Amino acid sequence: MMIDSKAAKGGSSVFEKTVYFFCSPKCKTKFDEEPLKYLVQDLSEKSQSASVEFTCPMHPDIRQIGPGSCPICGMALEPVRAL
Repeated sequence: MMIDSKAAKGGSSVFEKTVYFFCSPKCKTKFDEEPLKYLVQDLSEKSQSASVEFTCPMHPDIRQIGPGSCPICGMALEPVRAL
């Protein structure tokens, strides 16, 4: 998801010389704690069944079948239950 730098309600963070903008302070805090968790795609994600339900860690109301990114904040979706 693209966040307009002038309208980033969550502020910004710099990681490895790249600036990231956030939709909310909560999203920024989670990113700051573990940036690689949100930037590096888990290779095991590709081998997971297409029938697994995924959700956003910051927006649990966002759910879809299969991996992807949150349409609200752009974070990687995680499986609803451990595989």
